[in-house]
Amino acid sequence: MGDSLELTHQIEPGAVALNVVGEVDADSCGALGHALHRAEAADSEVLILDLTDVSFIDSTGLKTIIEAVGRLNACGRHLTTVCPPGPVRRLLELTAVTGYFDLCATRAEASPAARAG
Repeated sequence: MGDSLELTHQIEPGAVALNVVGEVDADSCGALGHALHRAEAADSEVLILDLTDVSFIDSTGLKTIIEAVGRLNACGRHLTTVCPPGPVRRLLELTAVTGYFDLCATRAEASPAARAG
């Protein structure tokens, strides 16, 4: 689609967070998959996938996320996705993929400390 994808991850208390910026499509989902594998290697109980700055996601991006959920669940770990109201969140909800992970509107809501308290 033209926009590049920026991926960064950071370790937080009780979680590793993967920040995604740009468009997730057939051209960029390979990079997303690689970044998810790298974030999973941090071995935190929770992986926070922050889609706040994602402007577009297609079915290949959704598939990449669901595959990560399967790997995490198989290890007793969990994916929390951050996605504020807007077109990307509507797509997540309409396709019912939100049944596979927790969906939060803000990063603060997604932090394990906030969720525990």
